[in-house]
Parts: sequence; C-alpha cells; structure tokens
Amino acid sequence: MATSFYHLCTSEDHPDIFICDSDFRTAVNLLALCLSLFPGIDLYCYEFMSNHLHLLLSGPEDVIDSFFKFYIRKLSGCFAADGKVKNLSKMSYKCHKIDSLDHLLNVIVYIHRNASVVDGSESPYTYRWGTGRYYFNPEASARYNVAKQKVTLAQRQLFSHSRKFDKVEGLFEVDNCISPMCFCKIAEGERLFAGAGRYLFMLAKNVESSKSISKEIGERITYNDYELYPVLVKAAGRLFGSNDVSTLSANQKLELARILHYDYNSSNKQICRMLKLGIPVVNELFPQSAIKNAR
Repeated sequence: MATSFYHLCTSEDHPDIFICDSDFRTAVNLLALCLSLFPGIDLYCYEFMSNHLHLLLSGPEDVIDSFFKFYIRKLSGCFAADGKVKNLSKMSYKCHKIDSLDHLLNVIVYIHRNASVVDGSESPYTYRWGTGRYYFNPEASARYNVAKQKVTLAQRQLFSHSRKFDKVEGLFEVDNCISPMCFCKIAEGERLFAGAGRYLFMLAKNVESSKSISKEIGERITYNDYELYPVLVKAAGRLFGSNDVSTLSANQKLELARILHYDYNSSNKQICRMLKLGIPVVNELFPQSAIKNAR
C-alpha cells in the first residue's frame, strides 16, 4: 500500500471516561476540530467505548502521534471546563501499523464491531459513537444531506472551550454533534471493500480475523454462540474427523472446551451451552472462571 495506515487504540484497562451522551458528544466534536488542524493525516473510522477508543488513521506516524497527544490535552481541558474531573494524563495508547489490504479491511470491521461485542443489544448500524452506522448506509448519508447545519464560530468555541479553532471551516453538525460524514474518509473507506457485499460478509463472518487483531493490540473480546458455532464445527472436523459436535465423546468435548476458553475467551456458562456439558465439569476444568461467574 502506498499510504501508511495505523490502528490507534487506547488501553481498555483505563477507568471509564465517557459515561453519558454529553461525554461522547464532546469527544466526537473535539476529534473533528483537532483533526482539522492536522491536514497531513486522514481518519477513516473510529469507535468510542466507555473507557477506550479506536481510530484508523493514515499519514506519517509522528504526525499522528502529535495529533493524538494534542487531542487528549484538549479533551482533558474540555472536561475540566465542564466541571468533570477525568484524569487522562496517564491514558496509554499504541499505533499499530497496518501491513496489507486484508489487514486494513479487518481493522475497519474490528473497529465497527467493537460496541456490539461489548453490548449484544448494539450493532455497527445502531451504535451512535462510531462510524459503523455510516458505512454502506444510504439512509444515513441522505439524512446528513438533509439535516446538516454548518458549525458556527460560537459552536466551535462552545464545543472546545477554546479560540484555537476559530478559523476552522467546512464542518457540519447534525443534532449538535459534528457528523463523521464531513471529517472522516467514509467514501474512501467503502471503496477499499470494492462493494457492500464484502463488508457485510466480513461483519458477520469475521471471528478468526477479529481474534487475530485483538491479540495484536492486547484486547480481550468475547463472541456470541452464533459466531462461535462455525468455529466449533471446524475444530471438531479438524481434530476428530466429525462435524457433528453432539456425537463427540466427553474427552473430545473437553478438548473443544479448552479451545473455547483459551482461544476465544468463552465463559464457563457459554462452554456448557455450546458443548452440552455439565457446569460442575466445566467449573472444575476452569476454576478461576467459575469464581468470576459467581461474583
């Protein structure tokens, strides 16, 4: 790839930062404003979670580093000006360089799936604090074109508690939040997939690549039963020559239980459900998980 891409993510071990809608809105508005002062980099997608965030950026790594340090400083200042005590000075982050187109596509999908992995009631198309709801969504684009309002000087100062962004132009808000349609390379990100079909397939069938990226960045994510069932079938066929998990012996099921536990972070209850094993058996196999489930 001619362009350098980086997956920037903060540690998920940080205490909660974004607690209410106004916190998330502040973070998104300031992200747009800060990006406008760094024309050497582009943002393709993002996702804000309660205690961490993900950004996919292109450009020189040193400029990305300068941008993010500036962003965190400004975000801390905004929260303080709003009377919110949030210590972001120790927020750690890493930039993971992306080395291929497949890697790049998997990162976009990983970022957009982040909220739904944490909260099963969400999907990439419902979560408000990420760009997933804008990718391959003509209705979102149409609403933006109808409802967008130019961000005024007064709003820029209100959003940032600063005059640093007085000369910034070209930003538009919807419902008092600057829309990613005007500051993210969403159309360019869509073109990377060469069609909605590939993107939608990867959203639904991305367990292995998701596991690879979570390992790369040090995040611990979980999967639902629907996502893990094909993994189980494939493992059973590879290890025991049978794609019918129900016909496996107790010892064979225990081997699959170890795969679910160590490779896919499955809870003891999920392992019981998927392998039709008794909870005492699984609790004995993974006692620490049994203790966590009991709390």
